[in-house]
Amino acid sequence: VLTKELSKVAKKVVAVELDSRLIPVLKETLADCSNVEVVNADILKTDISSLFPKDAQISVCANLPYYITTPILMYLLESDFNISNITVMVQKETADRLCAHLGTRECGAISGAIEYYSEAKKLFDVKASSFIPAPKVDSSVISLKVKKKEKNKKLFTLIRAAFAERRKTAIN
Repeated sequence: VLTKELSKVAKKVVAVELDSRLIPVLKETLADCSNVEVVNADILKTDISSLFPKDAQISVCANLPYYITTPILMYLLESDFNISNITVMVQKETADRLCAHLGTRECGAISGAIEYYSEAKKLFDVKASSFIPAPKVDSSVISLKVKKKEKNKKLFTLIRAAFAERRKTAIN
């Protein structure tokens, strides 16, 4: 449903789906969408920029699998892909952490990375009852406006280490 709606407003839509059993269903339901390309691949192993014209501004819009939200977001943010914004639906508690400001109780290592690479904003919540079958948790849609920042892996190694022991002080 999301892909079909995106095809109405985007010049090109690429749907990356890992589950090969869904590919025939997607191709059938999206057959009338000439600007949609369905790719059977793992997003974490996909060179997104190879799927678009060289100078294209890429917007990512997805309903992310909850168990792999953080690796996907970090892959996209730390990549050299020409991504201008990311709009995703994630588990509500994850959204709260992703959008937490530095220095707040909800803040974690991922919050620091998200704030470094983007301007995060929680757009709205989605009740579990909105889905069939209903998941066990509520969701939230967040928007990340990607900043053009230099990638700094050493900084994030330090941040992850600092948040590994939440009750310890920096000196310890």
